[in-house]
Amino acid sequence: MPYTADVSRANPACFLFLIDQSGSMTGALAGQPGQRKIDQAAAAVNRILDTLAQRCSQGMASGITLTSACLDTIPTIQGVR
Repeated sequence: MPYTADVSRANPACFLFLIDQSGSMTGALAGQPGQRKIDQAAAAVNRILDTLAQRCSQGMASGITLTSACLDTIPTIQGVR
């Protein structure tokens, strides 16, 4: 059963997408050798963001803020990442 919630200015929501950016994501998607895992993950998130943006423009939600982070920017501490 999918999760549903009434999202509005009075009842805001937060969506968090964690996307694996490891080397294994450049591999082929199971059963679809011509498609990389990372490309399909990006396409899925883009579809969700597009839907959210459309709802914002129709007054069904209050706005979207995008933030990204990369673990590669975390400094090495005593040779351990």
